[in-house]
Amino acid sequence: MSAMVGMKFGVSMPNWLNLVTDQDKGLEEVIKLGSRGCYDFVSRNSKKLLVTIGDSWTYGYRLAEEDLDDPHFRSSNTFGYLISNEFNADFLNISVPAINNLWMIKKLEAVCKNVEDYNQVDVIVMATELGREFNTDFDMDPVYTQLYKDCWTAKDVIVALSDHVSNRIESCRNEKIKIHTFTNYVTNLYKKGNADNWLEILCDTKVSECYAIGSWVIPKFKHLVDYNQAIDPTDLKTELLTMMEQAEKRFKLIYNTGYNHKAGYGHPNSKGHLKFAEYFINQYRSKYA
Repeated sequence: MSAMVGMKFGVSMPNWLNLVTDQDKGLEEVIKLGSRGCYDFVSRNSKKLLVTIGDSWTYGYRLAEEDLDDPHFRSSNTFGYLISNEFNADFLNISVPAINNLWMIKKLEAVCKNVEDYNQVDVIVMATELGREFNTDFDMDPVYTQLYKDCWTAKDVIVALSDHVSNRIESCRNEKIKIHTFTNYVTNLYKKGNADNWLEILCDTKVSECYAIGSWVIPKFKHLVDYNQAIDPTDLKTELLTMMEQAEKRFKLIYNTGYNHKAGYGHPNSKGHLKFAEYFINQYRSKYA
C-alpha cells in the first residue's frame, strides 16, 4: 500500500466537474457506480495528464473481485493507472460499464476544453462495440436520423457511426493533446486508430472482422427499417444472424486468452490490464519527456 501515498482516488479538481452532465446523472449505468460517478481521478501533482475513456473494460470491471480486502484494487490495476504511474502523470479514468461510443466522444470533447492546468495531455480512447448507441437517447439528434436514412445494412450504420466519431476525434487533436484510438475487442475503423486492438494484444495475433458481440446490441439493428423503409427485412435479418455467429466466435476467443474472465463480456483480469499497459508503454515511452 505504500505506493498509494499521495494518490487521491475520486478526488476532483474543480474543472472535472464539467465532465458530468445532467444526462449522466440520470443514467442507470452511472447511478450504479455510486459516489464514484463516471470517473476516477488520481493526482500526482504532475503537469502531465493521462486520460482513459471507455466502457467496462477501461473501468476495470471484475478487477475488484481479485482482492476484496483492497478498496483501491480496481482503480490501481486498470491499464490507465499503470501507464500513468510509469510516466508519473495525473490520471483521469472516464469510464462507465455498458456505455457507448457517442458518450465517449462527448467526454473527449469535454476533456479537451478543461486541460489548461497541464503541459502535456495523452488520451487513450478505448472504443467499444458499435451499435450500443443506435436508436437510443444518445442518437436522437436529426444528424443521426439523416445518417441512418442513407444506410442499407447494419454494416453501413457501423461505418457511418465510425466515420462520424472519427471526424470528431480528429477535430480534438492539437500539439498539446495526443489522442490514441483503440478498440477493446472489435475491429478498429477509426481514422488514425491503432492497428492492434486490446484483444489482439492479449492473444498476440490478428483477429477476424467483428463489430458487435452483445446479445442486446446486435438485435437493435433491426430497427434500421424504421429509418429506411426500402430495406429488405429478410436481408437485414440474414446479416444480423451472421453478426451473431461472428460474436459467438469472438467470445470463444476472448474467454481463452488467459487474460480475460470466462463470463459476460470477458473483461480482462489484472494480468490483461498489465499486458496492455506494457504494450502501450513500450510503444510510446519515447514520446514522454
